[in-house]
Amino acid sequence: MEMLIYAVVAFVVSLVVSLTMMRSQQNRMQAQEVEVTTAEEGVPQKVVLGTRDVKASVVWFGDQKSQAIKK
Repeated sequence: MEMLIYAVVAFVVSLVVSLTMMRSQQNRMQAQEVEVTTAEEGVPQKVVLGTRDVKASVVWFGDQKSQAIKK
């Protein structure tokens, strides 16, 4: 009997957590501007000595259209 009560409580708690996570993700989803670094002719390139995080130069980024997500 105790195991059944534990399972029901765990199910209810996981259901509540799942519903609140879904609501918070729906509020955060919005279109944002894409920040892209570009590679240009004549611009000096960085020389990195050692281990560092450096933004990559992008030559082509693809189609930058936004479309509404339909459910």
